[in-house]
Amino acid sequence: MFNRLLFIVAVGFCANTSHATQSLVPLIYDENGCSRPLVVSKSYNYACMNAFQDDLFAAVNCQIDYVEPILPARKLLMLAEGKIDLISGLSETPERQINYRFSDPIFQEEFSVLGHPSTADQPVYDLCDTAMQSFNLVANLELFISDEVSEMYDTKTCYQSLQPFPYSGEQLLSMIKAKRADIVLMQTSIFEKIAKEKGEQWAQDIVKHPSIIIGAQNHIAFSKQSTPANLVEAVDEMLDEQWVSRFEQCIAPDR
Repeated sequence: MFNRLLFIVAVGFCANTSHATQSLVPLIYDENGCSRPLVVSKSYNYACMNAFQDDLFAAVNCQIDYVEPILPARKLLMLAEGKIDLISGLSETPERQINYRFSDPIFQEEFSVLGHPSTADQPVYDLCDTAMQSFNLVANLELFISDEVSEMYDTKTCYQSLQPFPYSGEQLLSMIKAKRADIVLMQTSIFEKIAKEKGEQWAQDIVKHPSIIIGAQNHIAFSKQSTPANLVEAVDEMLDEQWVSRFEQCIAPDR
């Protein structure tokens, strides 16, 4: 289903219809010359992300066909291969520019170290700190935290005990409460969202240490294999303050 050719033209003719579809913005076409939806993986933690993407891409005459959540490492590979078309909330690096096109920035994410109350007096300000070496450290991977962190820290020497889990934010926080993990590395916005939903009593067993990482700007990343460059241009024209504000409210509603 993923072997697709693109025909980017002003007027497209579908083999199964007798009329032309006309648009002022780019359309995505399959191998039969029929317009098709963009293929996107659902988010683990943000239901509002789907609505944001639906409305944004409808504004540029594209629909979205969601597939079930995909593990982050696999999601990046599928984006490079053109098996999915885009990821919302990915930082831009020279390596990623080889396979992906990036929209204008939509958000800057902050990461936090969260721990069991027994870690409250520990100086966990830096992942390379010796105090971290004795902790069972796990990470949430929804927005590719391991990639973000590895750009700022030497992952081979600083935290060999890091265990990435493809779990939801709530599941990872529950690991702290159950003492199955000492430290969880997570987007601050995800923690704040879950803590608000679950209530103050639920969150009282979780210590939020001072934030240690300010993530790079996040963008919408498009596959070079399956999407045209002018789709990125059309999206950039739409990304005014109103759209960026809506994305921020989805990711971090209390900021």
